[in-house]
Amino acid sequence: MKAIAFIVSTFILASLGTTVRAAEKPTCVETCLKCSEMCADCAICCKDNPKCVCSKTCVACSAMCKLCAESVKAKAPNSKEICAVCEKVCIACAADCERCTGACCKECAAMCLKCAEACKAYHTSK
Repeated sequence: MKAIAFIVSTFILASLGTTVRAAEKPTCVETCLKCSEMCADCAICCKDNPKCVCSKTCVACSAMCKLCAESVKAKAPNSKEICAVCEKVCIACAADCERCTGACCKECAAMCLKCAEACKAYHTSK
């Protein structure tokens, strides 16, 4: 019964012109949302630490990841281009966080790299 429901829903989505990529889109959206949250937290954590250089980059990365997640979720026509930019912003943020001494920075850097990977997988897919 589940197989029939899947086939029917796939057919309906296909007839509407929607491509089914169940593994891609939720991964990109979920990863971007997690990264956005982590970067926002890291920006707050590092805001008053003069040894940290990542605060402003984390603010920008948080906003970019949120935009990326929303564009992919909405199936915006330019979502792949937005994901390509998000990948670059996440890589830059990870680099800044790697140079920092804040308690949150290493975790944030790892999440940014994971997000960059998810964005790359999405924007390079057909």
